[in-house]
Amino acid sequence: MEASQLDDFFRHLGLSILKRRRELGMSQGDLAKSAGIHRTYVSDVENGKRNFSIGTLYAIAHSLKLPVQKLIDLGDADVKLPPPRE
Repeated sequence: MEASQLDDFFRHLGLSILKRRRELGMSQGDLAKSAGIHRTYVSDVENGKRNFSIGTLYAIAHSLKLPVQKLIDLGDADVKLPPPRE
């Protein structure tokens, strides 16, 4: 996967997190507290500025009451990935 594709993925994933957070009526502070991360970290995630760990993704997804896979699928929907290598 090229760096630009990974950047696109994190940007789209961040927008999915932002959308879901707003659907739940949560502030960035609410999400941060629930996920055990700092509010500015949430901001960076939502703006696609963080390449974060699977543990952080799990904590965010759990706080947003979504399975991790659903959150990934939402973020992955608009990202064009190359076909898998054979």
